[in-house]
Order: sequence, then C-alpha cells, then structure tokens
Amino acid sequence: MREIAKNQRETVRVRQRDFRGQRLLDVRTFYPGPDGEMRPSGKGISVSIDRAADLARAIEQVAQQGDVDDD
Repeated sequence: MREIAKNQRETVRVRQRDFRGQRLLDVRTFYPGPDGEMRPSGKGISVSIDRAADLARAIEQVAQQGDVDDD
C-alpha cells in the first residue's frame, strides 16, 4: 500500500484488494472518521490488477501532456 496526502485532512491510498475473488488495484480517498481512524470514501477507482499497467501509463501520459481538458 502507498499513501499520499490529498489535503490537510484526506489521503489517497493506492492498494491491492480482493473483491468477489478478483484481485483489484484500488485508488481511493480516505478521510478521518469520528473515532480518528481513516475511512474509505466513495471517491476512487478500482480496476482489475491486469489493467493496472494500462492505468499507470494513461496517468503518466496525461500528467506529461500539459493540456487541460475542460469536460
């Protein structure tokens, strides 16, 4: 698992997890719950682990592109 700060409160976690027998790469925002423990939010994406390299390439390409897409 890897974790990066999103802002002062939230973090983004990149991790592998199993869901219904399928291995997934999960990139998700976590926030502090009332008890102080970090909780997963609905903000995120999960892709099958065999598509993880495709997702990483797409992120890298868009990050290097420099253009802003106003969709």
